[in-house]
Amino acid sequence: MAVRLRITSDGRVEVDGYIASLDYDVRGAITFLVDTGSQKTILGPRDAETLGFPAERFPPYTGPPLIGIGGKGKPFDAGPCQIVLGDAEIVEVEQVLYFRSEKEVRVRTRGGGARRERRERVFALPSLLGTDILRKRRCVLQVNYGDSTGELRPQ
Repeated sequence: MAVRLRITSDGRVEVDGYIASLDYDVRGAITFLVDTGSQKTILGPRDAETLGFPAERFPPYTGPPLIGIGGKGKPFDAGPCQIVLGDAEIVEVEQVLYFRSEKEVRVRTRGGGARRERRERVFALPSLLGTDILRKRRCVLQVNYGDSTGELRPQ
């Protein structure tokens, strides 16, 4: 059986799923961004808050180093979670990571402080389905950008 994927208007590949924490009494529906460049599955801050994960209690991640180009910040360990994709075509328990939102503040002054500008941006990762689950289940990802559909097929 295959799990249906969605292609967003900006070309992102999404899959609907369900997450259940084995350490905390938290579970619920979640939309993952399929990220074949992410080594680990990541719980995004918005989803963590919506579902009620106690993110302030997550311990720092102590596993092997992670290499990435898109984010900054220190990962935290959200603990083992059961991930269910589709109608239970793919079910795995995986150690999930969490990145807190990062705030960037820029302050500019010009001419001895006559003009001041303050900019704030908040960076928050979406929830990512990483290669840890895709590799473990030997998944094949097929995407048809023409009709904005696709499927994830476990082998």
